[in-house]
Amino acid sequence: MTERVVENMRDLGPKGMSLITYHNEMHQQARKAFVICAYYPALVGACALGERILNHLILDLRGFFKTSSHDRRVHSRGSLQDWSRAVDVLDEWGVLTAGAGQLFLELGELRNRSVHFNPETYQTMRVDALAALQTLGKIIGKQFGYFGGQPWFIENTPGAQFVKRDWEDAPFVRTYIIPRSGFVGPLYGMELSPDGHWRHLDYDDYGDADLDDIQFAKAMRERDPTMVVTREMIEKSLLEQAAAKDRGVQCR
Repeated sequence: MTERVVENMRDLGPKGMSLITYHNEMHQQARKAFVICAYYPALVGACALGERILNHLILDLRGFFKTSSHDRRVHSRGSLQDWSRAVDVLDEWGVLTAGAGQLFLELGELRNRSVHFNPETYQTMRVDALAALQTLGKIIGKQFGYFGGQPWFIENTPGAQFVKRDWEDAPFVRTYIIPRSGFVGPLYGMELSPDGHWRHLDYDDYGDADLDDIQFAKAMRERDPTMVVTREMIEKSLLEQAAAKDRGVQCR
């Protein structure tokens, strides 16, 4: 049993990380099921999460595309079970990254073969579960990942991702990326809050300079570490402002 668990972990490979929390939690649950040889729960769980992601994309974004050529059911019903049709809709809307649509269709085939009665499933559970989990991981990495070369991120900013200016109003970016992002300049810093969340530290004003994406990336790569904002810098600035205010009061 131990050898099989090790083999399962090795075959699974690294997990695709998503900026959506529930993706990571549910994906991890399905992966854990596979590791302990619970192949059918892993298979069904991966397929169900894929369908949930697909429907969320339709339901969350359809308000931006009320004039699309697809019929009213896309804009009124609670969910779509036809994966091929859902992929067509999202492709028309320009939502999916390159290759994500085909991966959804491949996962959909596994879902149909496994959820609906198929006597061959008993013999192919491990193979199908592994394929489903790996395909789901690729979908998550391509569409919701941080470092997968998504078209909305500025290139050449090692260690962090920033949204391109031309993509800020794209429905997918406005719905999923912007709400989980900070508005920062190239000298921003970060700190861990007492409740375990990361927060940004930054200057209030960078002057009148207006950097394009390429200039911003260059400024990030070449920034002076001594100028990166820290909590100590902020507290020192506040003390200096308070002292200056006191001096102003005394002068009057």
